[in-house]
This record gives sequence, C-alpha cells and structure tokens, in this order.
Amino acid sequence: LSAWMVVGFGSLPQQDIFQRVMSAKSEKTAIYASYLSSIIYLSFALIPLFLGLHAKSLLPDFDLDGEHSQLLIPKMVQTFSSPMIQVLFFSALISAILSTASGAILAPSSILSENILKYLFAKMDDRQLLLLSRVSVLIIAVISFLLAVGKPSIYALVEDSSGISLVTLFVPMVFGLLSKKPDEKAALVSLTVGILTWITLEIFHDENTSHFYGTLTATIAIVLMMFLSPNKRNQRNLN
Repeated sequence: LSAWMVVGFGSLPQQDIFQRVMSAKSEKTAIYASYLSSIIYLSFALIPLFLGLHAKSLLPDFDLDGEHSQLLIPKMVQTFSSPMIQVLFFSALISAILSTASGAILAPSSILSENILKYLFAKMDDRQLLLLSRVSVLIIAVISFLLAVGKPSIYALVEDSSGISLVTLFVPMVFGLLSKKPDEKAALVSLTVGILTWITLEIFHDENTSHFYGTLTATIAIVLMMFLSPNKRNQRNLN
C-alpha cells in the first residue's frame, strides 16, 4: 500500500502535472485531458510490466532481484531485437532521459528563484532576476547530482521524489480542493508533521512503511488544525 501510494498519490502534486493543467485553455479541457492522459499512461505502462513478467522465461539467467534489475528492458532489447530497433530504442531512451532531467531541474529552479530567493533580495531588476534564476539552476543541478550518486537505482530516486510530495503536499492539496476550512497554518503544520514523520521512520525504523505513516500523520495533523484553529477568514465571511 505504501509503495502504491508513493506513485499513485505522490505524483499528483508535482510540477509537471500542474504545468499542463494550468496551461489548458479551460477547466473542461484540463479535466478531459487528465482522464485521457491517465488512460494513455496506463496503456503504455503495461508494456514494460508484461515484459517483466515474461523475463523469467525469456532470460532465466538474469538476476531480477539484483542491483542491475533496472537494466532488464535494455537487456531484452539487445537480446531479441534487430540493430535498427536497438538504435531507435536507445535513441528514444536517451531523449526521454534528457527531457525529463531538464524539466526536473528547471521546475524546482524556477520555484527556488521566484518563490523564495527573490524575496530575500530587495529591489532586483530583470537582469539580476535572470542571474538569480541561472544560479538556481546550478544549485538544483548540484543537489540533484549528489542525490543521484547516493541512490542505488532509478526506482529509489523516483520513490524519494514522489514520496516527498506525498508526505508534504498531497494532503494539503486534497483538503484545499475539497474544503474551505483549512488555512495556511493548517497546511504548514500538516506538511511539517508529515515530513518529520517520514524522515524519522526512514532513519530509525522501516523505510517500506515510512511514506504511509507520514501521509497518515499529515492527515491527522490537518484535521486537528481544522478544529483547533478554524479558518478566521471564512468565519469573517460568514459573519
């Protein structure tokens, strides 16, 4: 359940989905596009799943549980496809990696420069803001490199990336969309409790369940804050 939540829920509050939803020409387009993309995503995602299921019979000597298990599909392409298909596959793979990497670096860089660093420096002109954005790209790139070096596989990196979004952003986003009761304080408390629970369990307990309990405590925290500290703005509107 924890592993499914990381991918199923943790990917929802991330920047790439928000970019596409917010750039849609209307609310109706954004809704239909989200449903259509989920169907297409599921269809394409089944392809490597079926290949993995057949791997035991096709490649009986391949270690599916080892540290090189993520190389299964490239190994199958090398073994069973023609040179032309191999060229097309690895070209598309490199293109997808570069595209994903660039977007994954630019999105947090823009948030870092526009939402955080810009307010730490007063009276910045456009040229200084551009320089700040470029420096933010370098900062995020260095942090990303250090995180990538310290993880054993791509899956572990994806798990941490979506896991952080799950324990911090998912619960406030859902409650913010479905209810007007929680305010900024409730969202911040939920975010803080969720990530502290996740970090504590990652260090001292079981990594496999840390995302589940981090999301659970974040939910409990925001519900408690809704009752202990009601949204004053909504109370003023009611009065």
